[in-house]
Amino acid sequence: MWKNIKDPLFYTAIIIIATIICLVLIKGSQAATILSDGAATISIDGQLWPGDVGRLTRELGKVRIRRGANMLNLIIDSDGGSADVAQSMMYVLSRWSKEHNVPIRTKVYTKALSGGGLLFLIGDERIIGNLGVVMIHEVWFEGAAGQRYTLEDLIKSEQMSPAGAKATRGFNSLMYQLLAERTTIPEEWVKNSRVITAEEAYKHNLATHYITF
Repeated sequence: MWKNIKDPLFYTAIIIIATIICLVLIKGSQAATILSDGAATISIDGQLWPGDVGRLTRELGKVRIRRGANMLNLIIDSDGGSADVAQSMMYVLSRWSKEHNVPIRTKVYTKALSGGGLLFLIGDERIIGNLGVVMIHEVWFEGAAGQRYTLEDLIKSEQMSPAGAKATRGFNSLMYQLLAERTTIPEEWVKNSRVITAEEAYKHNLATHYITF
């Protein structure tokens, strides 16, 4: 035990974990604004943090749309947040769509980054405006001073438990599977966290429709 405490990696791991907890606590108060118009549109504006799954579920309960007709419009303006929250929101939306037999139309006029990009990808129709951008990447972890660590970084430095590594690999695999099924986005774009323009998104079927203003 004492050997581990004297190990610099031990202190680095503590700093990373503490920073992540602080970021979640601080940014949790800056969660996304999720609003329904009471008809067939829900807007998601801001970062995705704990509490947003419940907010989305409540707003879905306000939607009034004819069964088997029309579509749910989901307008996204987000630069991401928690990967787990984004994944849970995708599950809630998919379940709602199947239960009500109503497809989802996602729309991006400005930005859908990180977790926001994953939400955009869930749409049966995906509309992007010519000024919009999308970015989807593998899960990464934020440390002190804004440093970013990939899963492989943490595994190599023994700062990620086997269970945590397995769960994160699973999330990344599901993300790549969804991208492969719906798009022709090059894998290196995802690994390098490339910001994808509206034209590129449409060309590679990340967006199914492209509109200009």
